[in-house]
Amino acid sequence: MEAGWLFVAEVEVSIMGLAEDECRVTLRRGGEDDVLRLRHSFVNQLDRDIPVPACPGSDEEAALAALEHAASTGWLTIREATHPGLLTIDQVQEAVGRGHRRWRAERDTITRESWELERAAPSRIVQTATELRLGPEPTGGKVGNWLARCPGTNHTIMISSRREEFGCGYCKVKGGPEELRHVAGRRRSR
Repeated sequence: MEAGWLFVAEVEVSIMGLAEDECRVTLRRGGEDDVLRLRHSFVNQLDRDIPVPACPGSDEEAALAALEHAASTGWLTIREATHPGLLTIDQVQEAVGRGHRRWRAERDTITRESWELERAAPSRIVQTATELRLGPEPTGGKVGNWLARCPGTNHTIMISSRREEFGCGYCKVKGGPEELRHVAGRRRSR
């Protein structure tokens, strides 16, 4: 193990609900932020160092706070803790569970606020996506951010009701309500 890193636990992570991978979780304390390090056994592209607010307590308290923070921001989704380290398996499960509950509560609040904003001041781009039957739904990530089906495809577009814009990274198209109508019309006439 690298010097200065505390072994927190080994966990089995869920990769978008499609696969699982073992992940070694370590913590480095010090400075303005602590750092939670995730190192996967197979899907190394998901390895990352996550800065977390420094915890003035014990190493155990810092590890619990770091896990909860990482789970509350969506960076850590575990199926189960498999090998204890600084924390017991139960402590890991509980900290991650608290983080996930906080993340879901925040996402639900943002989703509700997006719908309320849309009812109070309808967005032309969301209304256009609705008229085109693209099924716009708030993302839950930030108020005013929406996802909808990309016209004539099997993927999604991002919509910003605040900027009155949509964009599709796959199709390399973006624009306002009129551009969305144009893309949908062009694809319908194929």
